[in-house]
Amino acid sequence: LFMCWREAGQVDGALRDMAEWLPLYRRLTGGHGAGADSVMRAEAMLMRGDDNEAEIQCHRALYEARSRQQTCICLCAEFVLARIAVLRGDTEGFFTAVKNIQNYPKENFNLYVQRMSELCMTSLNILIGNTQNVAKWFRDLESIRKTLYRPAVPYAQTLYQMLLVDEKRYNEFFGISQGMAEPAAFEGGMRYVMPELYYYKYLAVAKHNTGCSDEAQEYFNQALTLALPDRILLPFAQQAAMWEPYIVSAKTTFTDKEALSALSALCRRQEKGMHAIKKAVFQNKSPLTPREREIALLARDRLSAKEIADKLYITETTVRTILKSIYSKLDIHSKAELNSREF
Repeated sequence: LFMCWREAGQVDGALRDMAEWLPLYRRLTGGHGAGADSVMRAEAMLMRGDDNEAEIQCHRALYEARSRQQTCICLCAEFVLARIAVLRGDTEGFFTAVKNIQNYPKENFNLYVQRMSELCMTSLNILIGNTQNVAKWFRDLESIRKTLYRPAVPYAQTLYQMLLVDEKRYNEFFGISQGMAEPAAFEGGMRYVMPELYYYKYLAVAKHNTGCSDEAQEYFNQALTLALPDRILLPFAQQAAMWEPYIVSAKTTFTDKEALSALSALCRRQEKGMHAIKKAVFQNKSPLTPREREIALLARDRLSAKEIADKLYITETTVRTILKSIYSKLDIHSKAELNSREF
């Protein structure tokens, strides 16, 4: 969808075009792109909250792509299966998809397969808030452009915006993100709707987090203007907890009340599923207990012991005791060192 959705209200048209023209392309190229139409449909269905149809299309894509050794299409399908698992809170499905994504470079030594696997894992890590565990080349925009094929760059740039907002690097986000969403930023001046939608969404998140709720509502509505004609709802679900008042306010502006209600339901579902996946992932990897990790994250955000105690409704003494345990487990001696440790 990042490559082929070029006009709001035209996702179904793009899917029809893909279904019509891909068979001809496959015949001309000896099977190249096999399964791409199915995985694109899977992505669209997931974005609309229809995870059952999305899963069916993923398995169809895998069957078609494997028969023609189309590893990158397989990676796309496994990635969508991982996203489906997050929505469902299906930890087994998530870990299975992740394992498959990580195994493809072991079977196919082409550099582009390795890079695509890294991009998939970077995306999933950012999605679940594990922003320290991203590909080394992903930390710099110029490195992203040099590392990836041009059609993948708009997607990676959107992930980079997500990273900036998650890490509260708001001024950097405000400074660079607009240019990444404009048609002039892409080859031939093509319009890519999904990066544009995410740009407005992350503007809304950043404005909300910096206390500018009126501006956040404005940008949220601009994102909805692009998303609602095609029922592309999942992009909003990542920050599910913050959207409800904005959705309520949007009902005075948008006539498609059914879509807004569906968005509220999808946000609640994603929030529940995300909680289950995060719990499983960080319990598997972190030496800290869930409470210790919660306090470590707040301390890393430079909250004082008193501020953490007030936020979590515990005593300051309890916070200091838990911080001592955190420092011992991570072999550090101060809050400043938390930025250098994975937990």
